[in-house]
Amino acid sequence: MSEHPLKHFFEPESVALIGASGDATKRSGIPLREMLRAGCSCDIYPVNPKYDALEGVKCYPSIKDVDKPIDVALILLPAEATLQAIKECAEKGVKFAIIISAGWAEIGGEGLKRQEELKRIVKETGIRVCGPNCLGMINFNKKIPLTYLSPGTYRSGPVGVIFQSGALSASFIFMAEERNIGLSKWVSVGNEVDLTTLDFMDYMIEDPETKIVLAYIEGIDDGRKFKIIAEKAIKRKVPVVVYKVGRSKLGEEQVRTHTAHLAGSYEVYRAFFRQHGIIEVDSIEEMLDIAEIVANYGIPRLENIGVISFSGGAAIEFADACSEANLVLPQFSSITIEKLSSILPPRVIKKNPLDLMGGADPDVYDKITQYVAEDENVDVVVFIVGWWGERAKVTGETLSKARREMKKPLMVIWIGGAAESGVRRLRESGVPVFRHVRQCVRAIARLNNYAKFIEARTKGIGVK
Repeated sequence: MSEHPLKHFFEPESVALIGASGDATKRSGIPLREMLRAGCSCDIYPVNPKYDALEGVKCYPSIKDVDKPIDVALILLPAEATLQAIKECAEKGVKFAIIISAGWAEIGGEGLKRQEELKRIVKETGIRVCGPNCLGMINFNKKIPLTYLSPGTYRSGPVGVIFQSGALSASFIFMAEERNIGLSKWVSVGNEVDLTTLDFMDYMIEDPETKIVLAYIEGIDDGRKFKIIAEKAIKRKVPVVVYKVGRSKLGEEQVRTHTAHLAGSYEVYRAFFRQHGIIEVDSIEEMLDIAEIVANYGIPRLENIGVISFSGGAAIEFADACSEANLVLPQFSSITIEKLSSILPPRVIKKNPLDLMGGADPDVYDKITQYVAEDENVDVVVFIVGWWGERAKVTGETLSKARREMKKPLMVIWIGGAAESGVRRLRESGVPVFRHVRQCVRAIARLNNYAKFIEARTKGIGVK
């Protein structure tokens, strides 16, 4: 297989930081500090005539003075100084540039003229540009942060992320950290003067380290290209999850003044998503819900659910939600009922959903979970709990133990607060945790529908 055109963007061997400064509290100073903190393995070349060295790294007066090839230039200059920097990068033979600054088409007037000039330079020289008005890129797998963000950790994983919103893309990183979701590649695309959401999506679908792609989009300008990429995702069985904003008339107008994208008719997008196997969600939280499942379990069969609940009311709510989502709560086999009867009192009715009715302490939750998971009619086990204090800690430990010994997916719905010790332990063990019944059911239903879509298309187009 030939090398993807964006390989050296996401996996650069050398990076120039144009406009790097010695103040690590400013946007111009953070990238070098973060690259060193992350243990970035690529060669780093700070460029600023004011310094001889920064953080112990030699600094160059101009990109032209760097005597080595450069894969990516992260431009940390104001918009007014960026065009000259791009010209110099192109003359140097730099493959890619990331433009952080705002002040382009999104502000109209002079900014629009500036962006048109940037387009001209890109077209004439062939340098590829991410941005402007973006936050940059992070390769979590290779620990390469080309941004002014400071993630708490660089936890790597199988989730690729593309955002047409800078601030929200930053928030997403920290939301993923809270849920112990590891990312592979993350990119903020900004105004897309050259490289687009679709370019990055195409790369991530082919990336062997990325198993699911999440995209927050305001607008896509090339429907034909989107179709080709969506078909590639289907063939490779890489789910693409999209949160499309700008659905209303008011939202469409806001999109035009944000990143200058054309939002287009939401109904057209919605039909496209359905036709091409795109998993559409209604919030960033729902993107994370699906990512948390796929990061831990891939794309398993999830249609038949075995439910265990500490609350009868929660069990009823779950049953209602499953009925609405066309998910199945199968009857337990006689073998499962016999096993459950050996550890649960007679007052607990051994049926699915299993309402424990206070008839079991958290220290035996692992056995209950394993017995339900062993049922041949069950694809996935969902355990609904709501304990706090010491019971929350024990619940986290026992269900983590069950996860290690199970061959089927386990998910937990933890209702209520004051249970962070238990939730944290579960997520560290690879158990997706949801706060609400319908939140969990929605994620399961969407992935189950996606699996059915892929199965049908595989049979239809002969993909092995």
